[in-house]
Amino acid sequence: MTNDVPHLRVVYDSEFDDILGPVSPRVCVTTYRDVYKPALYDTQEMSLSELADMVRQPVGEAKDNLPLIKLARVNGKRGNDSILSVSGVEVDYDAGEITPQEARKRLNDAGIAALVYTTPTHTPGHPKWRILAPLSQEHDPKERERFAARIIGLFDGKFDPASYVLGQSYFIGQTTSGNPVETFQTEGQCIDEAHDLDRTARWKDDRQHVDNATPAPGDKATEADLLRDIFTGENYHASMVRLGGIWAKAGIGYVDAIKQLERVFGDIPADQRDQRWHDRRKTIETSLIYAYGRDAAKEHHTADDLFDDDDVSDQIEAAPASGHGRLTILTPGQCQNLPPKPYVVKGLLAAGDVACIFGAPGAGKSMIAPYLGYMIAQGKEAFGSRTKAGTVMYVAAEDEHGMRSRVTALMEQHGTTDDFLLIGGVSNLGYSVDSRTGKVDKSDDLTRLKELVRERKPSIVFIDTLAMAFPDITENDSESMVKVVRVARYLAKSGCAVVLIHHDTKADNGTPRGHSVLNGALDMALHVKAKDQNGVINGKLTKNRNGTCDRQIAFKIAAHEIGTDEDGDQITAGYCEPCSNRDGATPLRLSPQLSTARDILIEMEREAPDKPIRFSDWKRRCTESAGFCASNDAAALRQALNRTVTHLSRLNLIIADKAKDTVRTAGQESIQFGDEDVM
Repeated sequence: MTNDVPHLRVVYDSEFDDILGPVSPRVCVTTYRDVYKPALYDTQEMSLSELADMVRQPVGEAKDNLPLIKLARVNGKRGNDSILSVSGVEVDYDAGEITPQEARKRLNDAGIAALVYTTPTHTPGHPKWRILAPLSQEHDPKERERFAARIIGLFDGKFDPASYVLGQSYFIGQTTSGNPVETFQTEGQCIDEAHDLDRTARWKDDRQHVDNATPAPGDKATEADLLRDIFTGENYHASMVRLGGIWAKAGIGYVDAIKQLERVFGDIPADQRDQRWHDRRKTIETSLIYAYGRDAAKEHHTADDLFDDDDVSDQIEAAPASGHGRLTILTPGQCQNLPPKPYVVKGLLAAGDVACIFGAPGAGKSMIAPYLGYMIAQGKEAFGSRTKAGTVMYVAAEDEHGMRSRVTALMEQHGTTDDFLLIGGVSNLGYSVDSRTGKVDKSDDLTRLKELVRERKPSIVFIDTLAMAFPDITENDSESMVKVVRVARYLAKSGCAVVLIHHDTKADNGTPRGHSVLNGALDMALHVKAKDQNGVINGKLTKNRNGTCDRQIAFKIAAHEIGTDEDGDQITAGYCEPCSNRDGATPLRLSPQLSTARDILIEMEREAPDKPIRFSDWKRRCTESAGFCASNDAAALRQALNRTVTHLSRLNLIIADKAKDTVRTAGQESIQFGDEDVM
């Protein structure tokens, strides 16, 4: 068995982790810092996502230089005798048959929270990987084998025997050589809560484990017993798997087996349909795959498989009479203490949002959108709002060639970045559903874009335009717009914001064109108006769930020469250039001195986001910067600072309070600052 763990590439399956936080509880993790010094260890509690981060951090020349991990609380050296309590289970797979993607799928189907990562010797032809599965609470060490048997039972018992060993620990981190390692995170209940998995558990040496609470894994439950277990809610997953085996041997087809299980679930009274019922009902097809194989099921997909959304009938169904199902209950105090969603553009766009920038043809919506994306890619402010630096994917479905030129102009104006990705070749992000069978035909473009989003993990995705990306829809039809919204939410589940570029209505009523379903689903809507007599284009926020709609956005379309054509003539490209929204015609061309001072203040705010910035500290940082003033003369520096504060304040770019010794960046607030000496 190999314990090397080189460089890890994390591929999270929990698509709302950044928004909702980790689903799994905080798990006790013991890290042995030196394989040769087992008494040197650290113990800390962390979420499953934090555990994934920790697994990829250490670097060593060889595995002996790396730390080891154990999901347990210990007292003393490594080994069975040192375990005080277990907080999770570690199992190691090296049989070379089941892929890590299949492992993630089986864990998801069973509804188990876990982390899967491949080992250095893993190859697509001979898969090798491990699972870290947290417990909902710490347990007596003697219980660990039960929980390991539950996991191993999901994979026909093909795990390394050391997986059953209480004190077994594994290396984490990366070596300087070796194959890349992928990590997959799943969501669900903890393995100690999955009592229904006792029926399929695989114990060490295939022996039976019998106690008063759990049936032996080799018991001979009849079809009627298994159907009763499902109907009463005693267990779902294991019974569905075993029923699949019985029916497959009896010659019952895969589709007929699905229908039989759907009838059983449908017969359960509404007041008994708790969260487990909803979760397991969605896994009927995949649970039967254990018995029927993937070939029998590969053509049978549903809309739920495609979008991973709640079933529509589940959403409109009456709440159960007992229990609260999906409902959450929060007091005002709890609402106050919940953390805000991570922002992409502060006060404008947050992770997981769906937004729309819309306007008439030629209004400038395809100018402001790439500019906004470019600022996010560089982590620079946009229209007075902070952005959080991240990868940007811009899907140019309408004018890929023209967008290349605009991106070139933005690069030459603002500098290059590898985090702005222009995506071409997209012509259809739609899907269709067979009304008779429920089968979903997902477009190739949608499949590939979703794969790219999972791989690159962008903070925002722009789709330009909605009409060209969804050519088969009827915009005024509610069902068509529901499809657009579902695709946008489907992409956003990876934690990114999704911005649709669209047209406005002929009536100019401040909403995107088409059925109101779209506008109702948006988290932010920005209406781009045609330019005025000064060439200024104004953007009006008609909807903003992250802040005020009073924010003023104004820009001009500037031209930039980006090269020459085959005849030697200059090629120009347009780009968005923000301008003052008070006089409109004056572009915000900050001098190097003003730009340097403001960049310093922005950087200080990022370094201490929750603390006020001292005016005196900012002045000192400015005078110490080589880009602020070429002179070292005290009087010259004093004058430069006075001019800088005055001009930035008049432009509504900073707010300075001399009496309180504070300064901060301003958005679009109308703040006046006098000419007096603020030093």
